Amino acid sequence: MNKMQHAVAIGQLSPIQYDESMQASITIFSTLGGSILAIPLQVFIGALLLLLVNQLVRGATTYADTVNVAMAASIPGITWSLIVGIVSLLMKADSLMNVPLNASVFVEQKTSFVGVVLSQIHPFSIWSICLIIVGLSIMCKKPWSLIAAWVVGGYIGLITVSAWMFG
Repeated sequence: MNKMQHAVAIGQLSPIQYDESMQASITIFSTLGGSILAIPLQVFIGALLLLLVNQLVRGATTYADTVNVAMAASIPGITWSLIVGIVSLLMKADSLMNVPLNASVFVEQKTSFVGVVLSQIHPFSIWSICLIIVGLSIMCKKPWSLIAAWVVGGYIGLITVSAWMFG
């Protein structure tokens, strides 16, 4: 029996307070764990998608090269996440929908399909796309316009599908 369970047993702590404190600690650990695991997972899955683009354009790159491109392209996304986190703390926002730092400011209904699609477009995502295009065109030894067509098409497809599924 741990200290908190002992406090509940002797009446110093109510079961409701115990449940709330356990839920808060689980939330903190799952958030930190998810944050730490999300970045490498995103890099390696992104590298697989970039390897798929390499196969489509018949480029001459390896998985290790696409991991390097994905890692470099993840820097703007990490920077964006830090900025949103700091701004939401400073604004004391209840949710991230209250921190409009993206293209969704141009529509009234942020939860509509168009609002969800536009919420994925911000300067840092455009910066990531540019890094992916430049890096992949160098690694694949193909013209940047060919790579740009596949990457931008894939990006538009991904944000449209995610908005349709989750929006």
